[in-house]
Amino acid sequence: MRRREHDMGSMTIRRAVAVLAICCGALLPAACARPDDPTGADTASRSVDNNVNPRTLTNTADEVSRQGLPVTNQHIVTAQVCPSAGCTSALATDQFTLMQFQTTGRAEIYLGAHLQSFQVLNVVVDFPAGTSADQQKRYQNAIQTALA
Repeated sequence: MRRREHDMGSMTIRRAVAVLAICCGALLPAACARPDDPTGADTASRSVDNNVNPRTLTNTADEVSRQGLPVTNQHIVTAQVCPSAGCTSALATDQFTLMQFQTTGRAEIYLGAHLQSFQVLNVVVDFPAGTSADQQKRYQNAIQTALA
């Protein structure tokens, strides 16, 4: 009978050690983390910071024009558009508005709130109201080619 009590006490100690090991294992990564490590939102924004398009918007609009599509009344609208859109530069024409974002991820965030827009790399394209679907498609194809 005495031996059995000893076995049960040993089992209880083993269980306690196992629970302690599991708890320490779960807490160890948090205890070892640096306090200045980025957390969820910062990590998410950093993972989309991939500037992949070094072209200027003027070059892009000029390339669309070289493909035979009209690009008229070209003018920079960065000061008017970018403070609210979050872009780094913007160019408007009579046919479309180009907005260049620092990263593709930031362009995607803008696009998520403006579903009528179109995105290629880190550039978002808006079309004026009343632009036909066929005309939008032609400009979308030309802009994709210009940014390829």
